[in-house]
Amino acid sequence: MRICLISLTAIEDDPRVRRQGDALTKAGFDVVAVGTPGGRAAAPSWPVTQVPGTRRSLIAKVRTGVTTQPVRLLHAAALPLYWSFKEHRAFLEAALATRADVFHANDWRALPIAARAAGTTGARYVYDSHELAVEENASSLVWRAVFPHYVHAIESALVHDAAFVSTVCSGIADIIGTQYELVDPPLVIRNVPEFVEVGLSATSVPMTVLYHGVMVRDRGLENLIRSVRMWEGTTRLILRGAGPPSYMTYLRSLVRDTGVSGRVTFEPPVPPSEVVAAANRADVGVVAQPVLNAQTKFALPNKLFEYVMAGLAVCVPDGGEMAQIVNQYGVGMTCGSASPAEIAAAINACSPQHVERFKRASLLAARQLNWGTESRVLTGAYDRLAAGPSLSMRGWGSAG
Repeated sequence: MRICLISLTAIEDDPRVRRQGDALTKAGFDVVAVGTPGGRAAAPSWPVTQVPGTRRSLIAKVRTGVTTQPVRLLHAAALPLYWSFKEHRAFLEAALATRADVFHANDWRALPIAARAAGTTGARYVYDSHELAVEENASSLVWRAVFPHYVHAIESALVHDAAFVSTVCSGIADIIGTQYELVDPPLVIRNVPEFVEVGLSATSVPMTVLYHGVMVRDRGLENLIRSVRMWEGTTRLILRGAGPPSYMTYLRSLVRDTGVSGRVTFEPPVPPSEVVAAANRADVGVVAQPVLNAQTKFALPNKLFEYVMAGLAVCVPDGGEMAQIVNQYGVGMTCGSASPAEIAAAINACSPQHVERFKRASLLAARQLNWGTESRVLTGAYDRLAAGPSLSMRGWGSAG
């Protein structure tokens, strides 16, 4: 059975999509993919067709948002609007060229492409929701005012005909299943990394706190930087990753303005295959994004499980699924609502003995929280799909 993974991302740098492809290939499926160019990491072993995307300016995005307003009143406007974008039609053409038996949509942006490709060819499609799509950019006022209606219209039109639906945590699975009244609840496939054997690293002096990942305004990085001046001793912070140049400039200026230049280091991102090994050199892995809405409440980002795999003590905000994981496995501590004072209090409460205990717990938890275990949910679903009868696509997913 040939499976086409569709993602409007650079697949080389997308850990979840790469893990999907690797697991399905290892399980004996014929895997191809369609994504965008621009990846920095080495290409996967399975073929990827790259479709150039269009980078819209802020004005164009706002104009698109205004255009989507009729979705409030007319659900049927969503997919015609979606197909008005040239890049979406180009993705569809590339997906059709793969002659796949199943089209696997990674996130809501790829869902119409997978559904229409399946409807055109008599194949099937799968929907993997990487987050709670209707609250994807809930921190943006413009996005909140417009796009949830658009996203909801797309999902509600297409999700029922998917051969199966999957997502990243049980909370989002419950919401999707209830919201769209799905007969079969979404499968939960968490963003856990491949198992990597790392040793217990000695706690460094001064202690090192690490944030790695994308650097954008809704990650709580400003509060994390502001907390450093309240850290006891000479504990230092590493910010490893990349973000928009203007925002990175702002973060660097914030470091200078708060007087912690000697304790905060910016480092470039490392390739996905090196993330865990690089993290292992730190002591504490931190997530500073506060729990403000359903999206952040149910977030289980890659970095959480990468910190665990790297054998770090973990620090996360209270109130969400991340805190449940940290408490269940005893791998770290929580920092309230992730204010600067609360982050500092959590870091200051960590003696070297605490950190070592958390590190040992992380190394133990990593033997459960790894892709070798988690991927069985995905490959098992595809095994059942391969053994089942062919499905014909209906409604919005058909060619038109």
